[in-house]
Amino acid sequence: MRSQPTLRDRFAQDVIAADPTATLGTAQDAASVLVWIVVAGLALVWLVHLVLVVRTAGGHGAARWALVILGLLGAATVLLLQDVLADPAVSPLRDLNRIALAAQALLALSGSALLLSRSAGRWFRELRRRG
Repeated sequence: MRSQPTLRDRFAQDVIAADPTATLGTAQDAASVLVWIVVAGLALVWLVHLVLVVRTAGGHGAARWALVILGLLGAATVLLLQDVLADPAVSPLRDLNRIALAAQALLALSGSALLLSRSAGRWFRELRRRG
């Protein structure tokens, strides 16, 4: 996201619209900070998911349910973020941000559905019996 100047410029325009006394440089700095906050937030979420996946592979049922809940919340958040990140001037089929977010939401929902399936439940029961 950081490398996409159009997204940063859109955020900077929002800053200027909210505070007309702000200079363009200040608005762009604020927009860059916002983009870095989003990237840091995503990295933190990925780290939490990684820990939960490792715990799930170890047979911890609570981690499985935490992954399901995070997957559902993540998909909802991603779908809401599309309104902020999607470029209204670009067709939805050509907007890479929108396509990436939709793919992420689809993967999160698919993963949650898979973790809720009967076969996953059997796998966890078998894993606990062996452990």
